This record gives sequence, C-alpha cells and structure tokens, in this order.
Amino acid sequence: MQDQPHLEALVHILDQAWRGGFTSKSDLAREKAPVVAMATERSLITTRIGPNHYSNTHLITPDGLKVLWSLKGLT
Repeated sequence: MQDQPHLEALVHILDQAWRGGFTSKSDLAREKAPVVAMATERSLITTRIGPNHYSNTHLITPDGLKVLWSLKGLT
C-alpha cells in the first residue's frame, strides 16, 4: 500500500507532538516536512500557544489526538 509510509510518518509526527512537541528546525521537522505541513494544514498539530501567541514547537491539537488514537486503534 502506497499510503502506509505516510501513515506511519503521520503517527510518528503526532506521537512526538503529543509527547512534548518538536521544534520547527528539528531533524524530524526537516526530514518529514511534507507530513508536518499536511498535519499543520489539517490542524492536527500547531505552534499556537494562545491567542496571537506562537512558539517554534509543534504540539498536538485535540483533533490531532483523536486522529492519533484512531490510527493506533485506541478508539
């Protein structure tokens, strides 16, 4: 299945974002840039930490956590 590597990368990205985040300049963000971009665009991860406040760390969103649990078979 062609999508399997992308799903595995998405699970890894979401898991790292859930476990404390990863910076936008980390090796992970650079190596998986297309997956990070897709996850950000779909609001699964974010750098937003408050109204009009952003950091350089990607963290998981509530929607991202739902997707992560679903992909891991926990829901």
